[in-house]
Amino acid sequence: MNTEAIVNTANDQLSVGTGCDSAVTLHLTISDSKQNSFTVTECDSFVWNGSTYYQSGVYTQHFTMANNCDSAVTITLTINNTQTTTKTLQLCESDLPYYSSEFDTTFETGTPSFSVIEFHHKSLAGCDSVVTLTLTVSATTAAVSYGADSATLVCQTTGAAYQWLDCTNGYQAIDGATADTLKPTVTGAYAVVVTAGSCVDTSDCFEVIVKPDFVKNFFQNDIVCYPNPTNNFVTMEGLTDGATVKVCDITGRVMLSFTAKSEKMNVDLSAYSNGLYLFVIENGTNRIVNRIVKN
Repeated sequence: MNTEAIVNTANDQLSVGTGCDSAVTLHLTISDSKQNSFTVTECDSFVWNGSTYYQSGVYTQHFTMANNCDSAVTITLTINNTQTTTKTLQLCESDLPYYSSEFDTTFETGTPSFSVIEFHHKSLAGCDSVVTLTLTVSATTAAVSYGADSATLVCQTTGAAYQWLDCTNGYQAIDGATADTLKPTVTGAYAVVVTAGSCVDTSDCFEVIVKPDFVKNFFQNDIVCYPNPTNNFVTMEGLTDGATVKVCDITGRVMLSFTAKSEKMNVDLSAYSNGLYLFVIENGTNRIVNRIVKN
C-alpha cells in the first residue's frame, strides 16, 4: 500500500528574552512507508538482494528509500526443481539398430554393451529435466561355423546358454545338446538357440553329413548291396538270418525296417523319392552301414 505524503505548514510566535516576538514557521512533510508485492517463479533457486532461496514460499525484505523511510517488498516465490529420473533399457544385439520414441534416439549397430547416457529436456514448467539411462546390449546373434573335421558345429557366441535343434525333425530340441558345440551322429541339418538374459536368437540350419562307420563287421559273410546307384530295387547279399535291416533317409528317419529271413533279399525303393539312403544292418552289437543312391 502506497500513501501520499502529507505536507503542512504551522506558524507559532515565541517571546525572546528581550520581550520581542519571534516568529517560527515549520514546514512538515510526512511520508508513509511503502509496501510492494510480486510473484516470482524460478527453477531450482532464486537470488534476491544477496539472499538465495531454494524453497517455495512468501518472503519479505525491507529497504530504506531515498527519504529514509521504510519500504517492504514481499514476493510469493515458486521454485520448480530440476526433474531427475533414472531409467534402464535392455536390448538384444539382434535388435540393433533400435529407435526409442521415448528418447527420440536411434541406437545403432555397434552400440557398446554397457552405456550410461544423459538426456536433457525442458519440463512443462520450463525447467531442466534430466533422464539418466543405463543401456545394456546383450550379444545374442547365434553365429555357427563348422569345426576342423567338418562334422562338428561350433557356436561362436560366448557367455550364453545353448540348445541345439534338429531342423529335419521339426526343429525338435536334441536331448543333452546344450554345449557350444555339436557333433551329430546322424546326417541332417542342425541349428542352435542362444539365450543371453532376456534375449534369444536362433541360427540358420547347417547341414552335416555323417560318414558311415564301415567298421569291420563280424557277420558270417561280407554284405553286398547293388546296384548302386539304383532306380528302384536294391539287392542285399551276405545277410545273416535274424539280422535287422533299416533303410533311412539322409535326415536319419527310418523309412523301412525288417528282419532278414534269408541270406539274399531285395528292397523296393520305388515308392520313395530320389536321393541318398542309408542301409543299416545290425546283428547284436555288430553293425554295418551302406550308402545307396536312388536316381
